[in-house]
Amino acid sequence: MRDGNITETLQHCAEAAACHVCRREDIQKEMGGLLCVAGLMAETIETLNQKDKWIEELQGLLGAMEKTAKHYKEQRDAAVKQLRRIADCDSCKYNQPCGVDGPKCVACTRGQGWEWDGGGKT
Repeated sequence: MRDGNITETLQHCAEAAACHVCRREDIQKEMGGLLCVAGLMAETIETLNQKDKWIEELQGLLGAMEKTAKHYKEQRDAAVKQLRRIADCDSCKYNQPCGVDGPKCVACTRGQGWEWDGGGKT
């Protein structure tokens, strides 16, 4: 063996080893990045699962609110229906103080012109 060949061979081995170390560090960096991304994905999935639970809870609350609103509307409609049956001048929006009734009130004899005043008069 010539001395030049050994030197070249050693240099080549040193470069190859350095290159291998560089690749190893690159791989470690990439693995660290991938682990970081995997961790973020796991956190995101957990957050999405939590949001799904919140959405389900909100949908339940919304359903309860809709049921309550429907109940109160039914009660209001029943009260208005009862007022229509009574057709009392005191609950009519056209009612005026005694002696000031307009032609619509004067013509109304059986409650046919009655419209609810919305409970606004006291």
